[in-house]
Amino acid sequence: MHSDDIEFQKIDEFVNSSCKRILEIGCGEGRHSSFLAQKTEKLIAIDIDEARLAEAKRTVKGVDFRVGSGESLDFPEGFFDLVFFGFSLHHQDGSVALSEASRVLVPGGKFLIIEPTVESEYTQLVSVFQKEEPALLRRAARDIKSFGMAVSRQEIFVVNHYFDDNKMFFDHYSSSYGNGTIDDISSNELRQIIGGKYFDSPIIVEDQCKIMLIKNHSI
Repeated sequence: MHSDDIEFQKIDEFVNSSCKRILEIGCGEGRHSSFLAQKTEKLIAIDIDEARLAEAKRTVKGVDFRVGSGESLDFPEGFFDLVFFGFSLHHQDGSVALSEASRVLVPGGKFLIIEPTVESEYTQLVSVFQKEEPALLRRAARDIKSFGMAVSRQEIFVVNHYFDDNKMFFDHYSSSYGNGTIDDISSNELRQIIGGKYFDSPIIVEDQCKIMLIKNHSI
C-alpha cells in the first residue's frame, strides 16, 4: 500500500494556485493527476502506456489525458505554467525531456520533479528486478545538473509502503517489477535488503524521495 498523502502534502507545499496550466509527464494510471487537477484550471497528463492511460481516464475525472512522450511534446512554446515529472524523468532521456519541457513553459514557468534517491530502500528492492534503476536515477540527476537550471527549493522526504505480510510484500515486487514471477535468488535478495523487517507485521519499506522546484532556464 502506498502512502499517497505524504507526496500530495509535498506537492501542495511546492505548487501555488497561480498555475493556470499544468503538464504532467508520465502520469501512469493517474495517481498524482487527481490531486494536481485541484491545483490548476487545466491539467493535461501524458503517458506512453495506452493501457495505463485508459485506466486513468476511467478513474480520474476533470483531466485531459493524452498519449505522449516527454521527449517529444506536441504543444506550442510557452503554453504551461508548470511541468511536473512524478517519478518519470529517469525513465526517459532526461536532457531531451527537460529541453522539451523548457520549450513549452511560459517565461517564469517552473518544473516540479520528484525522483527516488539511489539510497532509498525501495530503490534497492526494485533493483533486484530492474538492475539498471540506480544508473538511471544517477543519469537523471546529472541531466538536471547539466541543464543549468536554478533550483528554487528542494527537499528529501520519506514515504512508507506498508505490506501486511510476507506474501503481500513478495507479490508487490514480483507483480510490479518482475512480470509476476519471482525465483529463489530474487526472493533471497529481497529478504537480505529488508533484513529483520521480514518478520514484522506489517512490513514497512522506506522510500526516500527528492522533490525539486526549478526555474525554467530560458527566461
